[in-house]
Amino acid sequence: MVVLLLAVCLLCNQPHTCNNQVLAAKGEAPDPLYLHFLDLLSNTVRDEIASCSERAYTGMSVDSARKLLMFSSTAETEAYCRQHGWEVTGGRIKFQRNMDATRGVEQLSSMQLINNSLTYAKELERIV
Repeated sequence: MVVLLLAVCLLCNQPHTCNNQVLAAKGEAPDPLYLHFLDLLSNTVRDEIASCSERAYTGMSVDSARKLLMFSSTAETEAYCRQHGWEVTGGRIKFQRNMDATRGVEQLSSMQLINNSLTYAKELERIV
């Protein structure tokens, strides 16, 4: 279900609108027992959006993150950011993992890529 929600968010290109639907579902829960699962769903959606944002951007404003991650206050947003190891200064968030992820990326030369592609094509030709 989370994947479906994220796919809808990507299709409409307005993640905050779809996220609000998840939060609105809390008020429409048919039974109080559902609230626990809706909280889990909200946290999962928030974590997935945070993870994708972390990979896609080097940073963003705290206000943008507050809206995107469905928080009601800036203090909540900043606490969440610090919990994830993001640096918050001057109303901006600097994603730490984004910088760490690029360090371990191995750079392949164009000749290596061409060679690998040709090898794969030969293997496919042999199989078929």
